[in-house]
Amino acid sequence: MALPALHHLPRWPTMRRAWQVAIVAVSALAACTPRAQAGRIEPGVEQRLLEDARPGGNRFLVFRWSLREGQSRFSGQGAARIAQDMRARLDLFGPQDVPYLSAILRDDRLSLPAGVPAHAVPPAPLLWTALGVIRPPDGARLAVAQVDGRETRLAYEAADGVWSFLARDGVLISAEWRAGDGARHTVELTGAVAGAPPRSALYRDWQEYRELTLEIEDQEEVDAFPPETWILDAR
Repeated sequence: MALPALHHLPRWPTMRRAWQVAIVAVSALAACTPRAQAGRIEPGVEQRLLEDARPGGNRFLVFRWSLREGQSRFSGQGAARIAQDMRARLDLFGPQDVPYLSAILRDDRLSLPAGVPAHAVPPAPLLWTALGVIRPPDGARLAVAQVDGRETRLAYEAADGVWSFLARDGVLISAEWRAGDGARHTVELTGAVAGAPPRSALYRDWQEYRELTLEIEDQEEVDAFPPETWILDAR
């Protein structure tokens, strides 16, 4: 319900009513801000899991991809290059090896070609998850770092919502972003091992009914990538 305009409020008592309006407005804003599920911060848990879920070398991946947007379906081959210094590049190809999309990750920044909408690929932290890496957004506040049996959970509160990461036996298996507008985005991994990409990753945008699946077909560790790797127009 919209708040009444201040000039429509009774003159008496002006200050008291003004404070009441301010309190209601602040409370309404707070109610819209996502919060992490209850948990605790255990010393050392975050650092251990972040280290376990870092790139374990420079890797070159070949995968199959499929995208579902409503009733539309797209699929093809793809390649990913993951560097130890927290850079990654994804290239998706359609039929007859026609380039479909390229994206570059640098820490928590995602670069796409001009004119490509941001929702064409998962947001940076979830795209990292699809590669088996945990990279929370810059400026996010750690809210939960907790071990419960075989599972470890990290949760961060940021300006754009809550980001959660779940590992089992020290290996990342899923992530979730609950945005401030109520949208929910998830990544689920299968066949993951510590320090290496998973066998498959499934990204879902639950509000827009969008799913992107990556199925790793081959991977190898390499010494380094040429500098042009990190230029979007280069292949």
